[in-house]
Amino acid sequence: MTGNSDKLRSLFLAALMVFSVFAGTVALTGTTAAAGNNPVVEKATHYTDTSDNAVLELAFDETISSTGQVYVGFEDGTETEVTSDIVGSGTGDAQVVVDTSDFFRNAQNVTVKNFEDNTENSTYDVRVVPTTVDANASSVTQQNVYRGGLIAVDYGSIATDVEVNEVDGTYFFDGSTGTGSQVFVFNTENRDLGDYNFSTTTNAPVNATVTLRDLALDIEADSASVDNDSTLSATASANAGDRGVTYTLLDSDGDSVATIGDQLDGSGEGTVEFSSQDPGDYTIEVEDNSSGASAETDTITVNEPLEADALFTTRSYSVTRGDIAEIDVTVAEGETATMRIGSPDAGYDALVTATDADEDGEITIEWNTFLAGSTNEFSVAGDDTPVNVNVTNSALGGNSASVIQNGRYDLELVNGEETSNSNFTDADRTSRARISVTQRDTTALRTWTAPDGAAADLENASDVLAAVQAGVITQDSSAAVTNGNDEFILQLESSGLEGYVASQPETDPADQFFGAENISVTATELNPGRNTAPDEFKLGPDNTTLIPDFDDGTHYLVVDTSAAGLSDGDEFDFQFTLEADQNGEFDYGLVAPEDGEFSNETASASASFVAGEVTIDTPIEVGAAADQTVTGTSTFATGTNVSVEASSNDDAVSPYIIPGDTEAEVTEDGTWSTTLNFSSEEANTGTGFTLLAAANDASTTEDGTIAGEPTVNDLTFNDQSSTGDTVVVANANFSAGGFVAIHLSEDGTAGDVIGHSGYLEANTDNRVAIVLDQPISENQELIAMAHQDTNNNQVYDFPGADGPYTDDAGDAVVSAAQISGLGGGATATATPGDDPTATATPTETATETATETATETATETETATETDEGTATSTPGQDGPGFGVIVSVLALLAAALLAARRNE
Repeated sequence: MTGNSDKLRSLFLAALMVFSVFAGTVALTGTTAAAGNNPVVEKATHYTDTSDNAVLELAFDETISSTGQVYVGFEDGTETEVTSDIVGSGTGDAQVVVDTSDFFRNAQNVTVKNFEDNTENSTYDVRVVPTTVDANASSVTQQNVYRGGLIAVDYGSIATDVEVNEVDGTYFFDGSTGTGSQVFVFNTENRDLGDYNFSTTTNAPVNATVTLRDLALDIEADSASVDNDSTLSATASANAGDRGVTYTLLDSDGDSVATIGDQLDGSGEGTVEFSSQDPGDYTIEVEDNSSGASAETDTITVNEPLEADALFTTRSYSVTRGDIAEIDVTVAEGETATMRIGSPDAGYDALVTATDADEDGEITIEWNTFLAGSTNEFSVAGDDTPVNVNVTNSALGGNSASVIQNGRYDLELVNGEETSNSNFTDADRTSRARISVTQRDTTALRTWTAPDGAAADLENASDVLAAVQAGVITQDSSAAVTNGNDEFILQLESSGLEGYVASQPETDPADQFFGAENISVTATELNPGRNTAPDEFKLGPDNTTLIPDFDDGTHYLVVDTSAAGLSDGDEFDFQFTLEADQNGEFDYGLVAPEDGEFSNETASASASFVAGEVTIDTPIEVGAAADQTVTGTSTFATGTNVSVEASSNDDAVSPYIIPGDTEAEVTEDGTWSTTLNFSSEEANTGTGFTLLAAANDASTTEDGTIAGEPTVNDLTFNDQSSTGDTVVVANANFSAGGFVAIHLSEDGTAGDVIGHSGYLEANTDNRVAIVLDQPISENQELIAMAHQDTNNNQVYDFPGADGPYTDDAGDAVVSAAQISGLGGGATATATPGDDPTATATPTETATETATETATETATETETATETDEGTATSTPGQDGPGFGVIVSVLALLAAALLAARRNE
């Protein structure tokens, strides 16, 4: 039984398998039949064929013998029928070609109907390919393509095998054009740049080579945020010019809002501007028409419209009486506001209406306080033009032509245009503030000078202040007017002139200032000579440049001294006058009455005008070394450059010309100095040279000498008793002058400086008492060192300058002394034969100089000699007046005491 059961089971399974195969065959036949009734478009490609015709290729999954209708659908939802343009079909294959004539760049899908037996509409996506490569030419096609889009490789026949190889890379593809298609669509996006070969099969000849290049197409929005009534704009760029592009405005969902076709210029740049949009987020896309490469901007946000009340930007404003106040107001963009100034109680009440014409949400109302009450005192600053400025009810209580008085005035704002003061109620008022009108005055007229040509860099008050801080412009009442003119500048301190000057009919500020009837600046000669009327002239645009600063109330008048006719030796008084103008009790202009009486406001300053000169200080003696200082004076303005040059005389061993290390500058005290490098002129020691100094068109020369190395004629520092505050150098005589510095002794070597003398004249004996900066409290050795005045300023500047005199070995010249009379330490003992002096050659009457505080002058001639036995002797005055007498008296007393002791 078991065996029979197994056989039955086997027969049953075999029958089941046969039935399954038959059922599958029946099912497959049914699918094919169904497919035959409903042909499917496997690929829809819109491209330009090798004959440059725009075509739509429909690749079906079966042979098409009967065509129907074809419609092309677009991104905006519209469609167009292209049935009549079918040029290839019913040829026994699965390809249908439609000649569309136009290239539909924004085509999105294709719909077919009534193909074969299918009466239903079937819609398929279509690929739009802007670039075509011919792979069916008689020779290999070489074509450059910009990376980023699709390219259609046309093989000329359907169902063609395709192989793609990257020449210098790793990319490889093996496929086909597909059933019913003769084009292979290659996506270049994200592919490496370089060459790609297209062939049919492996080892087959190359049909086409495509070189991918980088178009670098980019686009940037001009603004990341715009108002809802503003346009959206962007700038595109690429590595190729003269290329057609399509700009598309996309909403936040990526849907197209608007499209603009354009062309990049020859430089590969282009701009696009879309009209204003509803609030939201947008981007702008640019697509290269040829390659299909595209780029997109960052998000552009269109803002919601603003709605805001008119507001003052601060609660308190201030203006000097007569000046122009700037009152800043914020409003909703493009809106109108009305401002009220004053009140009936204040004697001034005005309304002004202004519109934000440039739609930036800001209005700056300008109030000319000089014109207050005249109905034309208001204007609007900036780009808010044209504007609606409507002034109503503007009047001063006392007199409609008066200048408004000092004090505080209320400010109020309402939205929109308002013409009645009564409508500024708490319900309507949007903002409140106050403005203070402060006192104006005229305080001073000052004179300044600057080097010739400095005025060319002065365009505004900030430039003037910067030049003052830099020391270019300095206060001075003397200006050179020959051999190059100094800049002569008057500084006028007079506030509250802005409104009056601005009200003049002229447009240039200088013409307005000098054209104002009540303003004048007059120059009157101070030294006309006997029986001669003084010259007088007025400053004006023909001889003066005005640099006003109404904010600070300071104005600069740069006078052209040549145009003004000023000469060497002239002295003039310059007077600014602001005349009082009173036509009625309240109409007194800018000048207010004092104690009921009117008088003009004035400010004056005088100046003298001199010849431009430069001089050189003499005698001129330099060493054959660097940093040799020469000095001089000049009448030119502080900061004027003086160029200096030394040239050898005929007695020079080798000729030379040595310029100054730097150009000298005239200082505030009229002096100048610079250094020259004579370090290469040792061979010319003892010879002369000519020194030239020149400033502007003035110059002068003086003779100088290259002297030998400076030497110490004598430096004598004797052992002595001291209180610890002062020490005495018995004699100091240096060939080039200089100083004596006192050093602590560190095992016989000069240590820290604890005091120094004042300047000692050259080749002169000097007995010097030196007050110590650091007093000593113990007996010890101190060292005196001779120092030069290397920078010729007669000020001890060591260690920065003024190095020590040196001997032939290059060591500093010093003299040491034991200081006693103090607690502790060694006591100085004079030993016959001790020589505490350096080389001594006294030549003149000794002079004792106390550093910084005192100078002693020896009244008797001092000479120091030694006997054959080495015992030092001195005439009276050796160690101070009367020293010998004191010693004698002390000796007599000592003898008397000794005799008394013996008698005991």
